[in-house]
Amino acid sequence: MRCLVSIVLLITVSCAPTDCPDDSHQGGSTTPASETTPPDPSQPTEGLTVEVELDPEHPLTATVRWSGPEAGAGDLQVQCGDAIDLSFHDPEHRQSHGVFVIGLISGSACEAIATIAGLEGTASWTVGDLPSNLPQLEVPRSDPGAMAPGMTLINLIGMGSGLPMVVAVVDEQGRYRWFDDQVTDGSGLDNVTRMVPEGILVGGQMGEFPPTLVGWRGDKLWQGVGIEMHHEIAIDDDGDYLVLAKGDPAACPDGVSSDVVEEIDPATGQTVWSWRICEHYQPLDAWEDWDHLNAIEPLGPDAMLVSSRHQNAVFKVDRHSGEVLWKLGQDGDFALSEADTFYNNHGPEMQPDGRVLLFDNGHDGRPHSRLLELELDEVARTAEVVWSFRPDPDIYAWAWGDADRLANGNTLGTFGHVLEGERARVFEVNADSEVVWELSYPDGWGSYRADRVELPEGFVLDAADGLVF
Repeated sequence: MRCLVSIVLLITVSCAPTDCPDDSHQGGSTTPASETTPPDPSQPTEGLTVEVELDPEHPLTATVRWSGPEAGAGDLQVQCGDAIDLSFHDPEHRQSHGVFVIGLISGSACEAIATIAGLEGTASWTVGDLPSNLPQLEVPRSDPGAMAPGMTLINLIGMGSGLPMVVAVVDEQGRYRWFDDQVTDGSGLDNVTRMVPEGILVGGQMGEFPPTLVGWRGDKLWQGVGIEMHHEIAIDDDGDYLVLAKGDPAACPDGVSSDVVEEIDPATGQTVWSWRICEHYQPLDAWEDWDHLNAIEPLGPDAMLVSSRHQNAVFKVDRHSGEVLWKLGQDGDFALSEADTFYNNHGPEMQPDGRVLLFDNGHDGRPHSRLLELELDEVARTAEVVWSFRPDPDIYAWAWGDADRLANGNTLGTFGHVLEGERARVFEVNADSEVVWELSYPDGWGSYRADRVELPEGFVLDAADGLVF
């Protein structure tokens, strides 16, 4: 059960109408002064009650509530040293208002300044400590001016530690700004995280836990009960989820099971469409887990990319007929030089110009990993690497991994599961393959993927205490 600690500060303020603070702050819509009723300076006025609720299990958040004797729009400013200065505006005319704030920094001294109808109140608190099971992250290299904006979403996995997976958002300094370590009781191997307005969607490891939507307050807003999936949960244009699941061997011509892409309606939990690779592609040799699908990228309603680790290939699939339009990779439809061939791939991403960006894990015979961007000629069926990044010194991330093109043209690469004694890393590199940011994990920790995201600063609470998106 969550324990809330409340800090209440009651302040009485009297002021003339011309001296009262204007009923607006940056960061939200404003309410004209004519819509508020300033206190009569000839009469004594009561102050605002400002209350801060702290959740020890999620110390980087706070719920600020304030109320007063008169109804009006509410404004809140939260300041924490030089690092955080947030403003919120609630246009609803009420006597009580609330804001749920996220993205705070452990140990920071914070002040909340709240107003209603010209009255002001304040409250102060110190952001709590992080739990001891969160690993210490380091940023060996950083060029903030060259980085793409935002923070980085990761799932932290302590290999062999027995600790639960941690979903976290970290800033450019490697500081935790939001986290949740109660998503699952398992290790969280091969799991993916996606940010949505309501929180973080976490794809479950098969047999461990179902796909779950974790709200910003740490509550489980949705769970795909009965959905056994692995490696991927992608969000389609219509809001449905595309997940990977293990199929029935009897459904495959060779009697060896293959993975299935299932489209799930989250409202009902029902499968509305599915695609089984063994029905549209036959490998040269079939064995248990011969395909090992690990990623899906929807390409609108008509097509999708599917990554197959054990086929060392990326498939483009027609979503209407199920036909494999092409196979890119080893023994595929495109001529590739040995230098351009990739192995045990993860995280393919189609670019607007038709190029394919992916994470090339390598293999034991070529023990180094890299980011690759390949240009395809779909008529001549040729492909070549036109951009790459290979860390110096080499890193062999034999499993996991991701490659994402960022808004400013940089690329975020996750070298997430490394050999014992090495450190997992996330790099942001520019078009010249120069590192502009590096996140380093402690020994024994890694991430399946990482994404650059815009972390919300917080949400106004409605009258029923719900978050206003």
